[in-house]
Amino acid sequence: MPLFGITRDLATPGQWRSTGQALLALNTVVGGPAHGAKCDGLGCHEITAMAFGGGTRWAMVSSAAQPLRVSWPCRGDRPSNVSDARADPLACVVGRATAVLLGRGLLVVVR
Repeated sequence: MPLFGITRDLATPGQWRSTGQALLALNTVVGGPAHGAKCDGLGCHEITAMAFGGGTRWAMVSSAAQPLRVSWPCRGDRPSNVSDARADPLACVVGRATAVLLGRGLLVVVR
């Protein structure tokens, strides 16, 4: 596997490109057993999602050109922090958190 993009990002501190930013975000989520996600609705064939930490940490990626609305189970009313530049954390409402996954984007959620 070619590693040019990653090695360039890791060689110089503070010069993260998309590849390095994605790696950094995924490192905050990955750990412990991984669980695949079930998807219902339009765009499911263009989304890959995995849960870690018993569903407290999520990584979702989309190959769709357009944004897609995603939701996942959550517990309590404690907000979730997300990897993109949202001003506010996402709330858990009636056992579900919902966000827009940008086209060809990555979303990392940590509770």
